[in-house]
Amino acid sequence: MSRRIKKSFKEEQKNAITLLAFIVLAAMLILAVIGFLGYLNSKGDGLEGKIVYTEGGDWSGSEIWILDIGTGARKQLTFSGLNGAPLWSPDGSKILYSHFVTPSGPQEIHVMNEDGSKDRLVTQENRATVPASWFDDGSILVGYWEGCGIKIRRVSVEGGELEKPFLDPAIAGQGQTWSIDISRKHVPEVGERLIVFDAMQECTGYTNYFDLYVAKLDGSFLSVFFEDADDNITDGLARWSPDSSRIAWTRNNEIFYSRVDSSGQAEKLIQLTHDGKPKVSGPWSPDGRWILIYRREGKSNLFDLFAVNIETKEIKNLTNTSDKDEASSDWREY
Repeated sequence: MSRRIKKSFKEEQKNAITLLAFIVLAAMLILAVIGFLGYLNSKGDGLEGKIVYTEGGDWSGSEIWILDIGTGARKQLTFSGLNGAPLWSPDGSKILYSHFVTPSGPQEIHVMNEDGSKDRLVTQENRATVPASWFDDGSILVGYWEGCGIKIRRVSVEGGELEKPFLDPAIAGQGQTWSIDISRKHVPEVGERLIVFDAMQECTGYTNYFDLYVAKLDGSFLSVFFEDADDNITDGLARWSPDSSRIAWTRNNEIFYSRVDSSGQAEKLIQLTHDGKPKVSGPWSPDGRWILIYRREGKSNLFDLFAVNIETKEIKNLTNTSDKDEASSDWREY
């Protein structure tokens, strides 16, 4: 009888241990599933990667910062002068940007590592110079003031010497451009990589309006991407999507995008924003689901960085500051 009781007790003890182990394993599995679903949810909206941008915006100084969208961590990369228009290199290891020593001084191009180290001068033109876009070989397109407005030249980042004019906006508009972007892949409907740029309708002052144009990678003119019959509308600051099938741009104070057809023109305009607030279009997210913009916000009327979902038109404030302007951004994967 005593042996039977001891045997029964040992079996119950063994069953209890087995049950406890099962409960622990089940709990661990549940926690793992919850964590994994949370991870998928955090990644599912496409809002990840790093953004390089300008913070400041007044004549006392503007600096280059990096924002990690996933963690919210920020890092300041420059600490003097007026800095703007930062652009990631194709491999994400370097950042190109423009730099004023003083508001009245020349604007030159600098390049630095992504952590802010090894900053060096690229151009020495002693005039207004702005970075436009990178080629895969590490050379860059640079806009510089000459005559009526900004012209485009290709520049070696290592040598810094301006080559012959790469693209003269006068072939399309009247000689002044503020933005140019190179598609990273072949445009699906065209079968080759293209350049999109804006050009002034007339070159008689800052109050004139821009249209959008497309050129081939050798700098030869291809077509008008979008030209509005209304001379009082500006279309500019265009950026290619990661798959090079679409272009997003600023149309007056709203953000639009369109697929590119076989002739290099806009297929159909789709309006993303409708609030009338001053805003500027920026880069696409790496997965092509969001477009980064900077928009005036709040009582301070300063620019914050926002992401706009092209499917749902949801808008998320990424910086949400009330005392600083954030602008001139570029987006890359981790």
